[in-house]
Formats: sequence, C-alpha cells, structure tokens
Amino acid sequence: MQPDTYPLSPIQQGRLFHWLLDRHSGTDVEQIVAELREPIDPARMERSWQQTLDSFGTLRSAFAWEGLSSPMQFIAPAATVPFAYADLRALPEQARMARLKQHLRHDRREGFDLSAAPAMRVSLFQIGDNHFRMVWTFHHMSADERIAIDNAAAAAIPSLAIRDWSSDSALNLAAS
Repeated sequence: MQPDTYPLSPIQQGRLFHWLLDRHSGTDVEQIVAELREPIDPARMERSWQQTLDSFGTLRSAFAWEGLSSPMQFIAPAATVPFAYADLRALPEQARMARLKQHLRHDRREGFDLSAAPAMRVSLFQIGDNHFRMVWTFHHMSADERIAIDNAAAAAIPSLAIRDWSSDSALNLAAS
C-alpha cells in the first residue's frame, strides 16, 4: 500500500531548509509541558499516546527530499511513539527541577530525523506520589497546517492522549 503523499507548503519548505542547515538547533521544535496531579499508570499513558499516533495520520508524517524534484510529505502507515518514563521522587526538590530543565534543553537540541516517522516523543516524569510532568516534544513540520485539515479537533491531541492516563479513569480509549 502506497502511503499518502503531499507536496510541502511554502512554510514547510522553509522549515525543511533551516532543518537541513542545522538539524540540532532546536528551531521549530515545540515542547508542551503538562503538570498532572493524579495517579498515572505510565504504561497506560504510553498506550494512550500510541493510540493517538495511530489515529492521526499527520502525526506519522515523514519527509522525503533526496533525489526528488521537490520535497514531499508522506504519512507512514505505522509508527511507534518514543516514550520515556523517569521516577524522580528519590531526588531532592532542587535536583528534580534541575533534571527537568536539563531534559527540556537536551530534548529540544536532540532534534528529529524528519525522514522517519514520527517527529515527536513523549517523556513522563514522576516527581511525587500523584504528581507528574509530561513533556510532548514534536517538530513543527509534523504538526503544521495539515494537522488542522486532518481533523479540526487536532488541537486537543494532548487531551486525547491523556484522557486514559489516570489509573482511576473509567474512560478507555480502546473502547471509544
């Protein structure tokens, strides 16, 4: 089966140009940080993000340019969301905050391989018994104007991914 392909928008072309110049500049890398004060099962959170990635084709975007007359965006039929969990409860408060700040800086600079899907990752940090920080990092190329075309509710992606995160939740994303 041939994946969906699209020409890049002018904005995407500019972003690709800048990414090709410096793949680790952090330019066009977005980070959404959510503070969650409820019990969370990290495995369920990861499954929820995977189901969200499976549901939104544009989140599975990758880009091709080598050997082409013009760059193209394609939707991979499948991809696995990179998900990391770290329990920071044993660290003193100051060390936890330093670790989170270090993660945000490093995560932004790490960048993405835009030729492979997905250009996103999720990190979950446990900083208290029922206190977590979730970081959704993505390249703007994969969550650009096409995501709004793909689904008008796309702005709610973090909410869709975390609606099944609570171990007490009656909602089950797989059943919806």
